Amino acid sequence: MGRYKNPVWIIGSGRSGSTWLLELIGSQQTYRILFEPFHSKYVTEANFLKNHFYLRPGDVHPEMEHLSKIIFTGNCNFKRVDMYNRSKFYTGLLIKDIYANLFAKWVYEKFPDLKIIYLIRHPCEVAVSKYITRNFKWLEDPSVLLQQKDLYEDYLAPYSSLIHKIVSENDYILNQVLLWSIINFVPLKQFKKDDIHIVFYENLLTDTEKCLNDIFSFIYDGKKTGQINIDNHLIGKPSSTVFNKNKEFTAPPLNRWKDVCSKYQINKCSEILDEFGLSNLYGDDGLPLADIPDILNQKSD
Repeated sequence: MGRYKNPVWIIGSGRSGSTWLLELIGSQQTYRILFEPFHSKYVTEANFLKNHFYLRPGDVHPEMEHLSKIIFTGNCNFKRVDMYNRSKFYTGLLIKDIYANLFAKWVYEKFPDLKIIYLIRHPCEVAVSKYITRNFKWLEDPSVLLQQKDLYEDYLAPYSSLIHKIVSENDYILNQVLLWSIINFVPLKQFKKDDIHIVFYENLLTDTEKCLNDIFSFIYDGKKTGQINIDNHLIGKPSSTVFNKNKEFTAPPLNRWKDVCSKYQINKCSEILDEFGLSNLYGDDGLPLADIPDILNQKSD
């Protein structure tokens, strides 16, 4: 694919730890890093994209085809996107995005050699983190996704009443958990287990080295990649992103959300996850409990 072999694409929701994962993977070799190249607010070439844009796999979309091609072949030159890069020589291409879940399958069909690392973090923790950083202007009304005709027809029609009901409560945490459910439900329905590599943030935090070994095994199709060497300051501590230096970015407790969310919010969040068939992802202790092939609809063919 272009000048880079095995380009790696990290996808996931905002506040899921994707920048930290980017830095962990990037510390292992000289990657050219592309930071959120599909971000419509900061990348002029991506300004045609709606917030959490859905693209039906197989559809023709010339603008998206052009943008994807220059990104995944490394032929783009966007100032903000390239901010991590200081070298002139790179051995790989590493991309990360937080608004790509709903078109990731479309991209994968166009670029089947792409190595997709799909990061998942507990929805309540994501919601709390977004609440703390709400000055980032996160999407607060998930019902706007119902306006995307193809997304509505393909996935959201059965959930329309639920979405309107939750949004009517005007609860920031519930709205973020609802959004999390939508943008994770879709790719988990679309992808087969061998297409992508799922990483749980909680596992990455508690067993960083094993997670990285598994990631590189996926990237290199099971071939031995050598010893993982991680800088101590990167282990167990999420990144301080270029945007913020506040306390929220030091590693929070895994179950911080239990202290922040009310009992009502926690119960409603459980109901939302159950409606989308996602209640098997996490246990009451806030840790992942699902087997990855089961998450992906047990699709292995």
